[in-house]
Amino acid sequence: MKNIPHPRDVPKGALNTIATGVGTTRDMATVDGPPGDMAPGNGASGDMLPDGMGAAKGDAPALEGARPQKTADITRGVVRLFRDLGYAPLLEFKLPNGRRGDVAGLDRKGKLIIAEVKSCREDYEADGKWEEYLDYCDEYFFAVAQEFPVDLLPDEEGLIFADAYGAAVIRPSKERPMAAARRKALTLRFARQAARRLYAMEKADDSGA
Repeated sequence: MKNIPHPRDVPKGALNTIATGVGTTRDMATVDGPPGDMAPGNGASGDMLPDGMGAAKGDAPALEGARPQKTADITRGVVRLFRDLGYAPLLEFKLPNGRRGDVAGLDRKGKLIIAEVKSCREDYEADGKWEEYLDYCDEYFFAVAQEFPVDLLPDEEGLIFADAYGAAVIRPSKERPMAAARRKALTLRFARQAARRLYAMEKADDSGA
């Protein structure tokens, strides 16, 4: 396995050269391309929002406009990373306890991961409830820009550096495998939320035709 660098040792603009994946070391962790092709409403939902996985109107905040630009850029990068690693991404995944995971990912085996996007120190310090996500995923990550003060973040949780062009896992997450019953319930919840958003998108397309 390759050595995972300390965040302070990663040079600026190095996201496309870091080769770490979720939980294990991988040969590729980013997807190249400009941020413009990731915007909602581009073609078949664009690279970022495949198969209706984006937040639909009335269901969750839209990616553009409702969030600061840095948050939107980090989110784009995380979605690209999740897709590259084989996870279907879902924005603003609503959990049974009422919390919303910024970006959730589900793989073919039912493994569920969540990345919480933090744009700055104030954003992190204003949210003291991140531990409430841990019971509802197998791995949990903080996703931040490279200039984020990472010493604020807990060492046992995963760390992702991201921008609008891609992302890389700097530190793997502690693995917390969920019980089978909870995994089944969350997989069903994930599927239903994604399906509702896809329907809302198709309905909006029909009404605008």
